[in-house]
Amino acid sequence: MPSKRVAVILKPNFIGDAVMTAPAIDSLRGAGYEISLYCGPTVRDVLFDRADGVQFEVDDWAGSTSRLVRFARSLRRGRFDAALVVNRSFRSALAAWLARIPNRVGHDTEGRSFLLTRKVAYDQECFEARSFLDLADALGGSAVPVEPHLSVTFSESERGEELRGNATVGIQLGASTLGKVAPSRIWAEVASRLVAEGHKIAILGGPNDRPLADGFLSLFRGEAVDLVGRCSIRESMAVISGLQLLAGNDTGFLHVAAALGRPTVTVFRPRMARKWRHAGETHPCVIVNSGNLSDAEPDAIVEAAKKALAGRAPIPSARPRRGR
Repeated sequence: MPSKRVAVILKPNFIGDAVMTAPAIDSLRGAGYEISLYCGPTVRDVLFDRADGVQFEVDDWAGSTSRLVRFARSLRRGRFDAALVVNRSFRSALAAWLARIPNRVGHDTEGRSFLLTRKVAYDQECFEARSFLDLADALGGSAVPVEPHLSVTFSESERGEELRGNATVGIQLGASTLGKVAPSRIWAEVASRLVAEGHKIAILGGPNDRPLADGFLSLFRGEAVDLVGRCSIRESMAVISGLQLLAGNDTGFLHVAAALGRPTVTVFRPRMARKWRHAGETHPCVIVNSGNLSDAEPDAIVEAAKKALAGRAPIPSARPRRGR
């Protein structure tokens, strides 16, 4: 019997969504599907450890109508049996419909239900990885753990050690939106307190987080390994894989850390915590009830860090395969 072919459509470059989709991909693979994952280069890099069983199709269908039509034509050429529309946008469902994919599964959001053949309710209170697994279940996916899991290769792990130096705790300074960013003064205070506990600090973030890093370094009473804007996606993952803890704002690399088996402390606004927090004593979160992360308490973050560190497991070994 020939394998069933499914197109999985993600937001092009959202790291958190990529991590949360990993269990759904594993579920479909376990059920015998051949998977083509439509995403951007950032998502491809995050999910690179699935490359043995997933065909990555790097594309970006945002913007003009002509881009959407081109994307739909690309999907149609794939002759897929099904589309798993993880991205909840109207455009993504429209592309699958225009491609005439016979089975189109997605969440019943954004007024797009008429474009889907199988509509799945979206629960605002449910852990996001579970919500994505609900889509795989609708296609007969196999049973897999809900918590996402990622890995790095041996060569990547070695590179991460070079970059990380003697740092034991990482702080992720930025986030996708300013409303999710606690001020640098808070993280500088947290870092200073953790140094007093015997830890060494590394700061992480993308090129756009450079102003946050400069603010942090001007306030931090100690030395830090400054990796902000200096690592690729895979290098950042390798650095994180060897840390004892990653603390930071509600952003994609905190989910990467949890999926790599590392303890985390995340500062959340209340509504986001219900949807995105990871389970377990090594992933405590600090919820700022006012919704203004300037109100985050350094004492609460430090206590959460101590709790996460107390429950941590040994650092996992890298995957036994060659890196890129």
